[in-house]
Amino acid sequence: MRLIVLNNGPTATGREDPLLSWRAKGLLWWLLNTAHKSVSSHSIVEASMEGRDAKDYALKELERQGYLRRVRLHREGRIAGWGWVVFTAPTRMTHEEVAEVASGKVFGTPQETKKSTQKKERKKDIFSDPLDNQILESQEVDVKSSVSVSPPSLKDRTARFVPYAKKLAYVIKQAKNIKTSPQRLQAWANEIRKLHEVDGVSTRRIKQAIIWYRKNIGGQYVPVVESGESLRNKFVRLEDAMARAGDDQPDEEDGFRIGGIKI
Repeated sequence: MRLIVLNNGPTATGREDPLLSWRAKGLLWWLLNTAHKSVSSHSIVEASMEGRDAKDYALKELERQGYLRRVRLHREGRIAGWGWVVFTAPTRMTHEEVAEVASGKVFGTPQETKKSTQKKERKKDIFSDPLDNQILESQEVDVKSSVSVSPPSLKDRTARFVPYAKKLAYVIKQAKNIKTSPQRLQAWANEIRKLHEVDGVSTRRIKQAIIWYRKNIGGQYVPVVESGESLRNKFVRLEDAMARAGDDQPDEEDGFRIGGIKI
């Protein structure tokens, strides 16, 4: 996987960042000094006496604090592989903006991602997100006339991820004939919520991972995921397996059908 460094601040920022652990600071320094080379989870593990779990924890921490993004690179509108984008200082760029800038840096000219070249109408599916819609609508309201709204409760925030839990349960049932009770679905949704809110993984990445897992479950290097908790704990390994598979990544509009309905 290609490693791209984007200089958006002093290189000492990460070293002096009190929000980073020493483990994450060490990995950030190593990545910054391995710029423009190919890296893999294996090469990171081999470069240290610590194992895979330590590597996964440090990578998650760097992503959560804005020093690392894992994106699909595009060339002339087509997917051209995966890249790890490392920042010298925390970034607030969106996932799509990072992918576009990184693609331009690798291929020499500004590259447009699929999202930036086409305006697609949102489709209501199992991943429709009413909370996101509320946020988008609230941004269009005049600030002077806006009223303060209480933040969503934990119950509401967890309910947002029930569709993701249902889709994961469907994948597992189809592959292993294991049924999931409504109570377990709620617990799974709560873990997936933590994956998003605590670990900083975007809902788009979660959706892509579940779709890809359905098509590749049981394959070589594919971790076993049988619950919301294992999805969270093994998410980095799952994305590593996706990256190892090369360009066989699911499109954002990809999905499958349950009862004749595409989700």
